[in-house]
Amino acid sequence: MTDNKIMIPAIVTIFVAFLGFIVKYWNDIKLAKRKDKLDRINKQLGDFYGPLYSLMKSSQQAWESFRKKNKPNGAYFNDPNHPTTEAQIEAWKHYMKYVFMPINEKMYDIIVSKSDLLLEDEIPKCLLDLISHIIIYKAVIKKWELGDFSEYISIINYPSEAREYIYNSFEKLKKEQNKIINKTNFLIF
Repeated sequence: MTDNKIMIPAIVTIFVAFLGFIVKYWNDIKLAKRKDKLDRINKQLGDFYGPLYSLMKSSQQAWESFRKKNKPNGAYFNDPNHPTTEAQIEAWKHYMKYVFMPINEKMYDIIVSKSDLLLEDEIPKCLLDLISHIIIYKAVIKKWELGDFSEYISIINYPSEAREYIYNSFEKLKKEQNKIINKTNFLIF
């Protein structure tokens, strides 16, 4: 009988300690996974989607201001109802070289060098189209530098789908980031 009085509390104590160890072990695994996920999201936002989001927002605002000031009606080029004047062409070349292309080149560098941070396994078509658009504009601007003004635009239009993709992905990651941050630090199963 005396052995049972000693053995039962000892077994219960060992069982409770073991159960506590198991709960702490699983909790630590869940916390580590959550931390890894948050670290990945922070890197995606900080190095890829965040910079692209900012660059696209500023580019869009610059484009809208440029259009409002220089040619508010019709297509900028190839519009028979609103032909482009020499002054508008000069404004276009200036803005392309000093405003839009520096932004485009930063976007290009981010997409090419940080594609490992994409949400998807492959580069979305809209980003590949954006890269192609930028590469072609580099060739157009190089021709301008050599005195050839036979072309003013890229043969691939700016893909508006890229803007939508970046905006949506940025917002999705921000929501996921906030969700993870707002969870308590202690998890049980």
